[in-house]
This record gives sequence, structure tokens and C-alpha cells, in this order.
Amino acid sequence: MLQRLVSGCQVAVAEWHDIVVDMLQQTLAQGLQGLLDHDGDVSEAFMQPFSIAVVDVFGVPQVHNLKENGDEIIVTNDTAQVR
Repeated sequence: MLQRLVSGCQVAVAEWHDIVVDMLQQTLAQGLQGLLDHDGDVSEAFMQPFSIAVVDVFGVPQVHNLKENGDEIIVTNDTAQVR
């Protein structure tokens, strides 16, 4: 799909959706892995809650909690590893 896009071929909306979702999933996965791989105090370095924020197509920010009340809980080295 991405090759068709780069080559200038027309791409259907559904294909655009798949491309964007793939890119977002890769970006999120890389960010979470970076958090897990960090040497040092995760809570001080990232100050990241258990939530992700994205901007929808209308420019409105949307927060999605990764656990209950995640937007109120800061990730620490101990809680980052809990499964």
C-alpha cells in the first residue's frame, strides 16, 4: 500500500485508514518501548500518565486511558513493568 502511495497511484480511503493506523501503532509501540528501556527514573524523565492523547480529524484532543483513571496515575519504574 505504502509503495502505491509513494509511486503516485490513487489510494482508497480505506487504504489511507490502514496506513495511518499502522503508523500510529508503530509510533505508540516505539514510545512505550522507549519508556520500558529507559535507564533512570521514568516518572521524572517522562511524567507520563497511563493514558495517551490524540487529536481527532476535527482537531479536538481525545484522551484514552490505558487503565482505569489512567490520566490521574503517573507511570513509575515499578508500575511500567506490571502486566
